[in-house]
Amino acid sequence: LIISIPTQDIEGWDGYDSIDEIIKATGKTEVDRKAFQISAEEEFWGHCSNIQTWVENNYDYRILDSQLSIPIITEILKGLLSKRNKENFRKFFMKVVVSLDDYIINSLDNEATHDKFKFLKNKSL
Repeated sequence: LIISIPTQDIEGWDGYDSIDEIIKATGKTEVDRKAFQISAEEEFWGHCSNIQTWVENNYDYRILDSQLSIPIITEILKGLLSKRNKENFRKFFMKVVVSLDDYIINSLDNEATHDKFKFLKNKSL
């Protein structure tokens, strides 16, 4: 809900691979309800729709702002991973992080995700 892309302008965004890249390029970091003329309830439903789309697309990191998707994934994984699976996930995740842009890499140490990835740093899981 940070930006609005009219259908007729969709081709102008073809050069971007993720919502994080678009957020970085536009410099917008929060919802401006006045600019979009939406109520708090409409904003809530917009966020629900975005999360539903993200889930329906197999949690593709490019669809949802990483400031939101990374904390959600870590909460889901907390109770699901055995020690062995945590190690496999850590290896996979570190490979993925290497391929992501600086915005996502930096998000691992921001306020929203602070301490969420301690289990990945501990190699003796």
